[in-house]
Amino acid sequence: MRLFSQKSKLIISIVALIVAVALMCTVTFAWFTIVASTGEVSFVVARINSKISLYKALDNNYDGIPNFGIDANEPIGTPEHFQYTIIDSSQAVAESAANINMNMELTNLQPTQIHIFKIYIINNSEASNTIRMVFSGYDVHNYPNNSTSNTYTSSDFDNFIDCLSLISVRVGQDNNGNIVYGDKIYLGNTIFTDDSGNKVCNLTIMSGVDIASILQPSQNKMNIYLRFEVETLDSLTASVIDGGAGMTMTNQEYQEYQGRSFVLPLLKVYLEID
Repeated sequence: MRLFSQKSKLIISIVALIVAVALMCTVTFAWFTIVASTGEVSFVVARINSKISLYKALDNNYDGIPNFGIDANEPIGTPEHFQYTIIDSSQAVAESAANINMNMELTNLQPTQIHIFKIYIINNSEASNTIRMVFSGYDVHNYPNNSTSNTYTSSDFDNFIDCLSLISVRVGQDNNGNIVYGDKIYLGNTIFTDDSGNKVCNLTIMSGVDIASILQPSQNKMNIYLRFEVETLDSLTASVIDGGAGMTMTNQEYQEYQGRSFVLPLLKVYLEID
């Protein structure tokens, strides 16, 4: 009996060992299977996760100071404020770099008119981002002719170049509750001819500006202002030394350009990680 008992214990031990090894292999295989399957999916921590909104100032006088009051759709009791209307809003989510395209239109151009746009950026990621903004030429997909179709015509392009010659831009940022604008840039001086003979615009209006992460909630939001002005003939033809654009333009040409409407060069807002 003792011999049988010892043999039984031995057999039971061997069987238990085999079962244990089999279970371990099954668990191990399952673990590796899970890892392999998840390995097929790209899990990326979004170091760029921002919301960018484009607004245009409501300004009845076109004097560069938005209307002050309350929007009709705001609750009763809302404090009066400068009024803006939203044009578009986009989400930028990426690992190391992202860009958002924005289109802005100016209508019925008249001398000395000022058009204000505001770009509001919220950084929801846990990494600070660097902002860069570039006007990048003529976007044919967003320049329809006078018909209902989005057909690109040479007259559209000529109108774009003519109107661009009248406009200057200044970029502003909040500074303790005040908007501080940079130097004036005459957009007509940014037009150049590429290899195909087309006149295009490629202008960096902001670079190297950092916006904090969501870990700093008081600094992860930013307003950027674009101040477009319809210049007078005198300022366009004045020399660069005297603060003008230094262009050659007749009074007849200048009068012909007034009252027109056009879409500004495509604005690309880049968010980047150093």
